[in-house]
Amino acid sequence: MYITPAKIREDIGSLYPMLFGSRCMAMRAAVDGFDPALMIGAQITQHTDWDYSISYSDKHCEHLLSAGYTLYSGGQLSPYADSLTQAVAIKEYLDADSLFPIHTVNVVLHSDEALFRQVWRSIDAEFYYQHLWKRSPYYDGLDDSGEIKTTIKGIMNQLYSTAREMI
Repeated sequence: MYITPAKIREDIGSLYPMLFGSRCMAMRAAVDGFDPALMIGAQITQHTDWDYSISYSDKHCEHLLSAGYTLYSGGQLSPYADSLTQAVAIKEYLDADSLFPIHTVNVVLHSDEALFRQVWRSIDAEFYYQHLWKRSPYYDGLDDSGEIKTTIKGIMNQLYSTAREMI
């Protein structure tokens, strides 16, 4: 089980963020012989980033900026941002005894948070492991800086499109 460190909860807890990414998937139950705690969780360390999702709003952006996050939006976003991503706020939390970050937090602000949460919750852990996780062994040999992220962006956009059609 991954417990959000107190300082992160203090900074963003009032925004009711949803944990997603590898930390979230590693907590899912084993299904049909695939154990996410073993396959994904074993590779998570205290230095693995924390990924959270919230809805995009000026109020949320202002809150994150006041909590010391750096906000990236518009032309500052990575070309690998999916179609729902409006902004990403990033903060490195430093260890009190050193100058090195012990936690990097990414808060992804979505234009349609309800759709993102619906899609995220429907993703099977094994599907995530094979197709959406940047460290998936299925991506061995691809250029980590581009091909993997482009592939993941395309898959997520297709999942959003499919979910919209089903509503």
